[in-house]
Amino acid sequence: MKSLASRPVELYRGKHICEVCKPPDIIRFLPDRKVIDPDCPWMKWASQRWSNGEIRVAHEKVVFAAPVLIVHYIEEHRYLPPAEFLEAVDNAG
Repeated sequence: MKSLASRPVELYRGKHICEVCKPPDIIRFLPDRKVIDPDCPWMKWASQRWSNGEIRVAHEKVVFAAPVLIVHYIEEHRYLPPAEFLEAVDNAG
């Protein structure tokens, strides 16, 4: 599944951040700009919890789609996808 997530499809212009994780309170901006400092704790936190695409896998006559963040949901939040989806992922790799 990580391999599929590294090659997402249906990319979007924005990025989705995991809504389950609690973000750190510290967001720093670069001096004299309205740009978030890439070294601040929030940016480091967010860069591990955002994505902008999907993975797609076929199983029999069904095509499953899932957000790239499904890997994060499984590893960090103990999400268990449907068995048919997991079988499709196994067959895709």
